[in-house]
Amino acid sequence: SLLVLPLVGEMCKHQGIAPEMLMVPATIACSLSFCSPVSTPPNAIAFATGRLRPSDYVKCGILVNIVGILLTWTFALTLGRLVFDY
Repeated sequence: SLLVLPLVGEMCKHQGIAPEMLMVPATIACSLSFCSPVSTPPNAIAFATGRLRPSDYVKCGILVNIVGILLTWTFALTLGRLVFDY
């Protein structure tokens, strides 16, 4: 998110879009990296043992990511419009 959010903010400025419209969903999306072995320090430690493969993370995280994407999309299109008035 450290790299993505400034880029999204600048993109919104140049497009004339309210920054909250894309920055809030981008912030939430940055925390949805459950399929990655290096997404969090505990995942990296568990992966370093050699007992887990990247496919193990994908099996466990894909459903959570799909649900997260759907909830983020729903939030941005409904509640986001009410809260941020865009």
